[in-house]
Amino acid sequence: MLGGIAKLAGKYFSKGGTGRQVAKDVGIQSGISGLLGLATGGPVAGLAYGLGDFATNMPLVGLARHFAPGVEGTLQVKDATGKLISKPYRAPSAIEQSVNLGASLLSPIAVDMVTGGSLLPQVTPTAVSQEQQLYHQGMQFQNLNNGATQALASGTRFQMQGLPNRSLLNMQGIELLPEHQAYLAQQASLLG
Repeated sequence: MLGGIAKLAGKYFSKGGTGRQVAKDVGIQSGISGLLGLATGGPVAGLAYGLGDFATNMPLVGLARHFAPGVEGTLQVKDATGKLISKPYRAPSAIEQSVNLGASLLSPIAVDMVTGGSLLPQVTPTAVSQEQQLYHQGMQFQNLNNGATQALASGTRFQMQGLPNRSLLNMQGIELLPEHQAYLAQQASLLG
């Protein structure tokens, strides 16, 4: 059985074979995926994402190329001396390009499913009290506003600027202005 698989693989990857060309085309982008994995998760993640991309793309692109081979031909180009030379040219089909892109987008998900997400950066949540958050927000406000401090009601982000009495900072409730109290009394009388 292994001899049959080796013979089939040898035929597929023989010089000028489709498999060798597919591996060359897929290998470039798998290398890019590996570099992105290396940059975001380290060497193990880079290797895993690169190999995962190659393992996902290789059979799918080969199958797409079998059913929609694209366009092959030769190009006439000038070399450095100005002499015309012929170079082989291959333009992949739209189906092959779509399969290639889709497999590249899905390969990191497949790698994460296989590894159980162990290659993803592990974030540990921190417990921050409301008081610490308010202090931090106040510091951010000061940094953004050239050191200007902000008068706030205690334990809140309620701004005290513009209120008639700044002594509300130490009070338990908020007193309304007389015109607001009159308006609320009027609305309450309408309700019965």
